[in-house]
Amino acid sequence: MPQLTRSLCLYSPECEPISVSYVVQGVLPTWLNGRNDKMGTVQGLWQCASKYKEHHSSFVLCSFCLVYIALQTFAIPGPIVLSILSGAIYPFIEAQLLVAFCATTGASLCFMLSYFLGRGVFSRLFGSMIGRFKEKVGNPLPIAQNLFYYLLFLRITPLLPNWFVNIACPLVDVKFKYFFLATLIGLLPANFLHVSTGATLNSAAGASGGSNAVNFAVLFLLQFVALLPTLFKSKIEKYEKEAFEKAKTK
Repeated sequence: MPQLTRSLCLYSPECEPISVSYVVQGVLPTWLNGRNDKMGTVQGLWQCASKYKEHHSSFVLCSFCLVYIALQTFAIPGPIVLSILSGAIYPFIEAQLLVAFCATTGASLCFMLSYFLGRGVFSRLFGSMIGRFKEKVGNPLPIAQNLFYYLLFLRITPLLPNWFVNIACPLVDVKFKYFFLATLIGLLPANFLHVSTGATLNSAAGASGGSNAVNFAVLFLLQFVALLPTLFKSKIEKYEKEAFEKAKTK
């Protein structure tokens, strides 16, 4: 028994500063008492998780899932860091499946939490945003008639933050089946970019000069691709507004 206890309590200096608050503060801006250091946070978590994974792979997997789902459920910053981390410590396909499961499960629990407990609170805090959202999904317009595709569009583009979509959908009577499928499919592109970033960082850590440069070039390209929806955000919003007004006058 003492030997088992020592094995389970493996000490590693890389893991000494790691905690949930370490993850959250790593992604928060400095004006919210955060470090605003996503990549540094990923590196710290990676060093710790890799060390523990050698001896306690099941513990690392369960901890990853529990923390990811908890952060996603309560709309706490941090899942993006864990998504990148998954690409660094797991094979690519396994990381994709893991992140898809955790992200969809967490978003679904957030949906349920908002539906059963948050209606009054969120309606007061985000009343105007929820009102505008309801106009789009609740009227007999093309958007409302193709609700699944509109939700899929929102997941892929940055028009609305994912946490808002999670809490607003149950408040405007979006059916859970549409929400679940749109979340599962719509988050795949972002998951792919985050996992690819982690995989590239993992490769870069053990690469020599030439390969290292290639890895960082790939990493830069992935980050540029991730910015494309943001660059076209204003045009997407303008097109959406014109379509909304046009359908309204019919």
